[in-house]
Amino acid sequence: MFSVVPQQEKSNINPYITDVPVGESPTFIGRTDVIRDVSRALLNVNENALFLYGQRCIGKTSALQRLVIHLSKNENYHAVYFDLREKGDLPLWQVLIEFATQISQHFDMPPHATWAENAPHAFKHDFLPCG
Repeated sequence: MFSVVPQQEKSNINPYITDVPVGESPTFIGRTDVIRDVSRALLNVNENALFLYGQRCIGKTSALQRLVIHLSKNENYHAVYFDLREKGDLPLWQVLIEFATQISQHFDMPPHATWAENAPHAFKHDFLPCG
């Protein structure tokens, strides 16, 4: 696709804002501080939760995608990217099933047949202890 941008609009173009996440692309730049901070936090046994937040379109999704690539180079970690966008209207049990299924696919494991029957209980008591 080719587009022409008028001269007066060129000064308003921000190269860090894209229409789609670029974490898996060579066009990903920056965010080394985020990758470094998360990598350090994973080494700390007292850290049990990480939270990445910020305004829309500032690179959170791209940073998470790049983090998955970065962590996959280390045999001690298995990072799975799970996108919660468009899942806000789904019941919790369905989100948990999709999450567990995506993790299972990452490890080439078959999904549990009982997940759909009682997903929150199965996720907590059957799926999580497997790790």
